[in-house]
Amino acid sequence: MSKEFTLGVEEEFQIIDPETRELKSLISQLIEAHTPMDEVVLQPELHQSVVEVATGICDNVEEVRREVIKNRRAAHKIAQRVGVRIAAASTHPGKRNNHSATQALARTANWESNIIASGFK
Repeated sequence: MSKEFTLGVEEEFQIIDPETRELKSLISQLIEAHTPMDEVVLQPELHQSVVEVATGICDNVEEVRREVIKNRRAAHKIAQRVGVRIAAASTHPGKRNNHSATQALARTANWESNIIASGFK
């Protein structure tokens, strides 16, 4: 019998310089610092100053909670190895538009041109 509902959580974290609190475009370094012992998969996002982690498919809220905590701890440890911190926030308070390096990802290939065409900058 299959479960009626499952859930999962994706979280995006800003990569932050611990001294200046500025965004750091270091997603490549975080991914390179990942080892087979780390219990999380790091994914790049459109901006190189953002890293994504995700739970697997979970059967209940408690399982999601355990995976979210595990992912956060593992991502934090990887960030520390690189000399940065990660932070969950909507928009960086010191961020100015168009100053963040972006990734060339297949899933985001048309995002920037669509955003610009729609009038957002």
